[in-house]
Amino acid sequence: MYLNRILTVFFFFVSLCLFSCSDETPQTGHDDPSPETPEQIKETQLIIYFKDGTHVAYPLYKNPQLSFVDAQLVVKTSIQEVKYDLQTISRFTYE
Repeated sequence: MYLNRILTVFFFFVSLCLFSCSDETPQTGHDDPSPETPEQIKETQLIIYFKDGTHVAYPLYKNPQLSFVDAQLVVKTSIQEVKYDLQTISRFTYE
C-alpha cells in the first residue's frame, strides 16, 4: 500500500520533470536570422510639431514629462526643462 503511493508520487514527479524539461519552445540562436535587425528597430519618441513646420523629438528613454503651465507646454527630462508656447504648437504625438 505504501509502496503503491510512493511509486505513484515518484512517477508523478518524474513525468512532471520530463514535461517541464521538454524542449517545446523554439530556441533562437545567433545563427538564425532575425526578422528585424537593430538598425530597423525604431525608437519611440515624443515629437512636438510646430506651426512653422519644424519639430522637436524627445526619446522615451529620457522620460519626458509633460505639463501645461500658463499657456505653455513644459517638457521636463532629467537633463533639461523646456517651455513651448501653445500658440506655436500644431500638435504633439508619440511615434
